[in-house]
Amino acid sequence: MGYQSAIRDPAVTKLRQYAPKIPLSRSNCVSPQQAAARGPRRRRGAQPQHARSLRQLLHADHRRPGRVGHWRRAAPTLVSAGKLTVCTHLAYRPFQFKDDAGKTVGFDVDLMDLVAKKLGVTQEIVDIEFEQITSGAVFAAKKCDAGAAAITITDKRKQATGFSDPYFAATQALLVKSDSTVTDLAGLKGQTLAVQAGTTGHDYAKKNADANGYTVKVFDDMPSGANAVLAGTVAAAINDNGVLYDFAKQNPTTKVATEFATGEHYGFNMAKDNTALLTVVNEVLKTAKSDGTYNDIYKKWFGTDAPKEDGAPSIRVPGRPVRAGTAPSAPVKGL
Repeated sequence: MGYQSAIRDPAVTKLRQYAPKIPLSRSNCVSPQQAAARGPRRRRGAQPQHARSLRQLLHADHRRPGRVGHWRRAAPTLVSAGKLTVCTHLAYRPFQFKDDAGKTVGFDVDLMDLVAKKLGVTQEIVDIEFEQITSGAVFAAKKCDAGAAAITITDKRKQATGFSDPYFAATQALLVKSDSTVTDLAGLKGQTLAVQAGTTGHDYAKKNADANGYTVKVFDDMPSGANAVLAGTVAAAINDNGVLYDFAKQNPTTKVATEFATGEHYGFNMAKDNTALLTVVNEVLKTAKSDGTYNDIYKKWFGTDAPKEDGAPSIRVPGRPVRAGTAPSAPVKGL
């Protein structure tokens, strides 16, 4: 490597950043002839740092700590040592819910397990009010490192917390009894519509209430609103399509009447200043998509392959037709 080419080499630029005391001059570029003329080299460690040749520095093993030229990215600071503490709001099947053994499982849980594995820790899940997660209160109080609760990314929520890249595409849907004639919001005139507090479905229902003449009834969680449909105390419930199709599959006396093209995307959230954790989460999502892990997890929970970049998710109940006027979810770009 000539002197001028050494100056232009990116590795030299990086070395100068992390070892600014090393002068960059012709004396640092030692040719084989010069090295032979100098005689046997002294034992490594006996030389002062500035006496090492540029060739030694350029070929140092940057992967091993303690070597010249080694640099590391700062690791995320976790609220509990050895644990990735994740806040969620149960139950929201199939994203996060408790199985028959009482263990919290689901699509989001499996993805966050990948993040925990990358960090060399285990995931610990905290069940807490949904709006405490979306507002960022759980991060300010140091209760959690991240939120994983099928959280739709919105501009308002992005003002309060940081968000990962999108990992799932969703839209709003309408759950009714299987013998109901309701096919859209207009069919709910004079009736009651169940919503989950603090969700985008809640916002959508309020926005369209006056135009369609129905009354909004707020529930703390998704199962309460959906079970109100089962009990006949409300005419319908609105929530994300993924959870409502799953509920209808588990409860065949209900059905999804229609979907609304809201074009939503889920993201994992964390404190806005926790950029180190954000970087790790995004790297894990990208890797999981490229190596097929994401598809395996998707298929485990939704019974079908994950959508391609130019396609739409298929999370409908097998054999259940798409009603006229419905729209498929938008694709998740980059996943």
